[in-house]
Amino acid sequence: MGWMEFGGEGNPNARTCRPRKLGLPILGRRECLKSGIKPINYHVETGCLGIIGSNSIICNNDAGTAILRRSYSGFYSLIGILSDINNCSNKQGTAVYLKIGPYLNWIYKETKDSCYCFKPFVMPDIKSSHLSAY
Repeated sequence: MGWMEFGGEGNPNARTCRPRKLGLPILGRRECLKSGIKPINYHVETGCLGIIGSNSIICNNDAGTAILRRSYSGFYSLIGILSDINNCSNKQGTAVYLKIGPYLNWIYKETKDSCYCFKPFVMPDIKSSHLSAY
């Protein structure tokens, strides 16, 4: 998530040339608000991720980073973009992201000349003994 390495030796803002990849749980509304997110920062178009009770490791410099969800079958889907209200500190907290779902029509409209990769869909075989009798 993002490009920052928080808590580096002597330099808490050390940059790296490779993006960080973290596996953080996506929290529901109730969990998010219990984690300390200010209600004013959480609404229908936002989501929350992190580990409740641990210090936040997502910084405001990570804003704009893609939030990907991995399905059980191994496909990744873009579900959000990190907000700039996140603050990595020694305080307990989770991170807020903007859900892209409500903006997909606008994104497709504004990027008509782009190439998109959609999940492959495989039609399942329907096997039924009563169908073969006809």
